Amino acid sequence: MKKKKIAMIALLRGGIGHYIAELSSYLAKDFDLIYISYKFGLPGDKVTLDDPAIAKNIAGKAYFSIAYNNYKETNQSLGEVLEIIKQEKVDILNIHIGTITRETTYFLIPLILVAKEMGLKILYTFHDVESFEKFLPGEDLLKTFYNLADGATIGNEIEEKKLLEKFAFPKDKLAMAKHGIYTIFDFKKYDRNSARQHLGIGLNKKVILCFGILRPYKGFDDVLKAMPEILKKHPEAFLYINAGVRVFGGPKDLQNLAQKLKLGPNAKMSFDFVPSDEIEAIFKAADIVVLPYRQVSQSGILNLALYFQKPVIISDLFMEAKVINNQSGLVVPPGKPDQIAQAAIKLLDDENLYQKFSQNMAIYQNDSTWQQTAATYKKMIERI
Repeated sequence: MKKKKIAMIALLRGGIGHYIAELSSYLAKDFDLIYISYKFGLPGDKVTLDDPAIAKNIAGKAYFSIAYNNYKETNQSLGEVLEIIKQEKVDILNIHIGTITRETTYFLIPLILVAKEMGLKILYTFHDVESFEKFLPGEDLLKTFYNLADGATIGNEIEEKKLLEKFAFPKDKLAMAKHGIYTIFDFKKYDRNSARQHLGIGLNKKVILCFGILRPYKGFDDVLKAMPEILKKHPEAFLYINAGVRVFGGPKDLQNLAQKLKLGPNAKMSFDFVPSDEIEAIFKAADIVVLPYRQVSQSGILNLALYFQKPVIISDLFMEAKVINNQSGLVVPPGKPDQIAQAAIKLLDDENLYQKFSQNMAIYQNDSTWQQTAATYKKMIERI
């Protein structure tokens, strides 16, 4: 029997690109896949298949065809993408919903309407339902956009509730598909010591890591504010913030805060784009990963920490907070630097507790969530 062909529409970079790379090998057993990506990620940043983790794991041809800088470019892209869909004889458009897709609804809505006229089915993958940035489309437009789907998957119950209640998405068109543990970043190039040598971090330091795209709601400033208290008890503590900068919220505030707190050699910050083959070193160099988010949908960074067996400190807004607390890490309220400090000190004080949390994370090495997610996709596609 001939396989149906899915065209995945998403930015083949960053968290959603990595999600697709993990999922693709499982989906490819039942479907033919192609990928239609955006030409640009950050302003002026041309996207190519240069991410080793994505290039190695996607299971089909990638087109970099979506441009959105002006109306002329957008119209040309629309024609180009529709031609690809025709030539490739695509059956299903799988649109991955995140910040960049919400930014480009004016491109995607006409694409979907024409694709439906061509007989294609539309499947959404919701990575989150609302952006925390306020400049994106309003609720009415998003409701129209979201309800063009024939079916959708979503990653957790919090986002599901938003989608059903705020955007009136039909429950019978929705299926739960949990985010799996990232496995594609461990190239086996580093151990703890060689990772630290590579990054220029002392071997005797206790490294507290904040990682991910820099956005105000992630609360990295709260970890900076926690550091003076941590250093009183553990002068070997070292804060490493590795945060790529998006179009809003630059690093200046964090740099000024570190200077004001006189953290000096006890903190290092990098705000450059991180190639996927550098992620292994960053996490293997870390002792603790802190995610003090003030708002959260789902987090690929948490899944990275679980895979690399790094105990975490997370805010109680995470859907996983009850599962994580006192099993794989500690949970604190958002916006409370003093409690971040107490949690970090607790982990650094008690080696047995630290090792218990790390060993508890070993179960995630054999996580089967991606297989289950692929099975959910298959069931949903059969329904639509």
